[in-house]
Amino acid sequence: MALTWRIISLQEVTINVPVPPGTKSRFLVADIKNTSLKVGLKGQPLIIDGELFKAVKGDDYVCYWSLEDQNEVSILFTKQNKCDWWKSLFKGGPEIVSHSYERLELLLEFLDFLGLYCLVNA
Repeated sequence: MALTWRIISLQEVTINVPVPPGTKSRFLVADIKNTSLKVGLKGQPLIIDGELFKAVKGDDYVCYWSLEDQNEVSILFTKQNKCDWWKSLFKGGPEIVSHSYERLELLLEFLDFLGLYCLVNA
């Protein structure tokens, strides 16, 4: 099983990281900084160690992780700038399929036109 991620809203992103079945939360290492993410098991090489595509709000109040069914780490974080579109999770990583990205960009432009997305596109 591979890492998956998705955009929950203009502000939030979730990441699901598979871990060995039966993993206990006390064996996990999760380090969320505003520009990087590290996830792994204590005493073993990291499963994820990357520079995020854009900055997130990296503190305990806006970044959460939990162990789901003892086989997957679920991470929720808030983008630092909700106006930033993420075409990838990590810098230099695989990008979202282009036709999906183009459709979403059109939707975001329409929402911006209505004043529902961002007043100023940063």
